Amino acid sequence: MNTKNISAWVAFVFSVGGYIPLAIGVYRHPVELNIATFSLWAILSALMTYSAVKMKFPGWRMQFGWLIGNIGMLCVAAHLQRFTFNLDPAETIALYGIIITVGVWLTVGKVTGKLNDHILFIGVVATDVLSYYPQFKQYLLPHESPTIWLMCGWAMFFLGAICNIVWVDEMFKKLFTPRQVYPARFGGNEKNVLAIFESSAISFENAILIATTIFIMS
Repeated sequence: MNTKNISAWVAFVFSVGGYIPLAIGVYRHPVELNIATFSLWAILSALMTYSAVKMKFPGWRMQFGWLIGNIGMLCVAAHLQRFTFNLDPAETIALYGIIITVGVWLTVGKVTGKLNDHILFIGVVATDVLSYYPQFKQYLLPHESPTIWLMCGWAMFFLGAICNIVWVDEMFKKLFTPRQVYPARFGGNEKNVLAIFESSAISFENAILIATTIFIMS
């Protein structure tokens, strides 16, 4: 197993592992478990995993870890039967983002006779950005101090995203590689800055938004 594959599975471990302190935290403080948000994230992570695999992006294991973790958190909610359910305009925006993305993807696929994976990928990235708004809103308003378990979980998600960016997607390495040697180092493809950012889009936007979430919570 090469370094990139090892790093991809490390990102997966961070992604799944981040839900362990979250689960411990919600057992102690169930109000932290908003099943509306975790349900949206479960759907989003499933779509992100599918689209990343279809686009052949190496960082898909991180999203797969989120899918497992979000499903796990919903199972915790079912077991506890104590949680919050806030489906206000913020969560509704994310829900509409999912519906519109999937609707456009399927409609264009039906018209053209071929599903366009770029449409799904770009749509889920945009919706994922929107899905953070409920967290920002919650912690910008008066709120109880987040538990250490919650902070640890988000910190692990951040480490997983950084691992993906640096070692799996190799975004910075690709960006600073000269055009003339790029094909030899990265499988014969010509250097395309937009393609580099696209392959790292999920990891990059999550690293920024997770860091912002941690800053707001603290």
